[in-house]
This record gives sequence, structure tokens and C-alpha cells, in this order.
Amino acid sequence: MKKVVLLLAVVWSLVLAGAVEAVTPDISDTVWDMSGKVSTSVKKVGRMNVNGSFNVVIGPNVDAGLGDFEWKMTDPEGDVLGGTYHERTDSPGKGIFHFSFDAEVLNDYIEQKLLNAVDEGDVVVVDSIENVSVTSYPKSKSNRKGLSLNVDIKIAAFVTGTVNGQDVAAGLAIKIKAGGLNEITAIPDMAQGSSWMVALDTKFNLPRLGRNIDDSTFILILGPDPVEALGDNEWMAVSDDDEEIILTGTFTRTKNTITIMGLEDHLRDLIWGNIEQLAQDEGLFDFQLQQVNLDSLKATATIKPKTWIKLNIAVKFNAAALVEGEMETGKGTYTEKGIGVPYNPVQ
Repeated sequence: MKKVVLLLAVVWSLVLAGAVEAVTPDISDTVWDMSGKVSTSVKKVGRMNVNGSFNVVIGPNVDAGLGDFEWKMTDPEGDVLGGTYHERTDSPGKGIFHFSFDAEVLNDYIEQKLLNAVDEGDVVVVDSIENVSVTSYPKSKSNRKGLSLNVDIKIAAFVTGTVNGQDVAAGLAIKIKAGGLNEITAIPDMAQGSSWMVALDTKFNLPRLGRNIDDSTFILILGPDPVEALGDNEWMAVSDDDEEIILTGTFTRTKNTITIMGLEDHLRDLIWGNIEQLAQDEGLFDFQLQQVNLDSLKATATIKPKTWIKLNIAVKFNAAALVEGEMETGKGTYTEKGIGVPYNPVQ
């Protein structure tokens, strides 16, 4: 089944069909210079409002020490917040993210904001920071000017300690609002003449029958490539040992995104083969698959020239089969996350 799964992964990595839907912008590997405001209020202690420049870094970023799906913000006072992020799950395709926070970094930030809010010369000792809650759903939008990111963070906590020797137990609130724009720059024709070694994590699921989780690699070659006899808009998928041609086809490109179309029949055949193999693995020998219909196919391949290619795929299908003489129907899904790096074989 390994070969079938690999082939299925390759095709679904490249097919884009169905209606166009909203897509949340990819903010990974970006640096933002923002303007905004941070406000701190501590009941019976003090408040502070600071306007200025924010620096936000979205990973992966080696210089900032950030991996994939990590972020870090430095506010106008030089204080730092950070953690991980993902697209908001209940608002897919709307450009809304959820920024979560490293607990230790968040506590340090709250304590520093408390110290900043008191009068100069006051002696402050923080004993505890409790009941911390955070709301943080940054929004990103792509338009003709470029890619924007707006941050709106609300932090609440209950702090205890002393100010000038007097006991203090008070609620603290921090509000951060900032926004920035990464302007569009000229994008080279990166979809041409490149080769990529792509690593895939794949999930195939058909409820009541089973699921398959796998990982694989393959080589994707985008034309023109005179050695492989590929034209300007032709591609080739090759086994990871660079010996077996798996598939070839054509593609279109829009800025830094490539799209390959017209493989619906081939996809259907591959899904058919996977379902039958899963049925055999589950011991369903009185199993006759009758039909497979593709409900939706979504796949994008985004390229950063000479750096990486990212594949994001979501497939939905329905199938009907005779199981021990009874007609059964079901819906399945296939998802895939892949990332590739430039492939430069030794000639």
C-alpha cells in the first residue's frame, strides 16, 4: 500500500479544483514594524499609556530563535511577549489567528507592566499573579497594497504584593493595539525552473472503515527544465531516489502560487484503490466498492524562491459499497501538510 499512498499524496499535493473560497493569508516567516499603543491599568495603584513602535516576528526565524508557528512581540517599552499561533478554528478562511502565550513570558510581562504603571520611586514587590486570562485574535488581510496584520490583545490578572510596604491586592488590565503592513514587492517568476524535495504528512480517513496516517517524500520538478524535457508550464513528480517518474502534467501560476488542474479522474481511481486496500486490511472480504465521488478538492502550493515550497491540501469525498450484501455509504477526508526545500542533485 506504500506506493499507492505515496502516489495519492503526490497527486493531492498538486490538484486544485472546485469553487474558490476565502483563504487565510500565510503570515509565516514575516517581520512586522507596527505602530500602536499599550495601556496598563492597576486598580488603586496606577495606570500607564504608551504609544510607539512594535516589532512582531513570526517564525520560522533563525535570528529570533523562532520555529514554525511561533511568534514574538517587542512593545514600545522593550517588553516582550511570545508563544505559538494557529488559524482560529471556528473562523477558517477569514484571516483570523489565535496567538497563545508562553506562561512564564506572560507572567514576566505582566509583572513588568505593573512596575511601569506605578509612580517613579515607589518600591514594589510582587507576591503573586493569579487568574490570568488573555484574549488575542490577530487579523491579517491581503490586498493590493500588501499583507496587513492587526494585533488586539487583552490581558487580565489579579496581583498581590506591596507598594512602599503597603499590602496591595488588585485587578490588572493590559490592552495592546497595533497594526502594520508588509508592502508588496516584485515577485520573481519563482514557479519556473525549480526542483523541490518535499516531505509530506498525510491523513486518510473514512469513518466505519478506518484511517491511514503516513509520511513520505518525493521530488517535484517545475519547468522549464531542458534535462527533463519540461516546458514552461509543465511539472513532473519523481520518486525520492530520483529514479522513477510518478506523474507529469501542466500547471498555472499566480504570483507565488502554483495550481495544477484536470486530474479528477486519476484521483478518483487512486481513492478507489485506497478504500479497497483499507477494507482488506480490516478483514472485510465481502466488500464491493460501487462508486466514489469527489465532493471538494482544495490544494495550494506556495513558493518562497530558493527557500521553500509549502503544500496545504483538504479533500472530501463520498463512497458507496456493498458490505456483506448490504449497501453502505460514507464520507471521507484526506488532509496533507507538506514542506519542501530546493533539490539540487549532483550531476
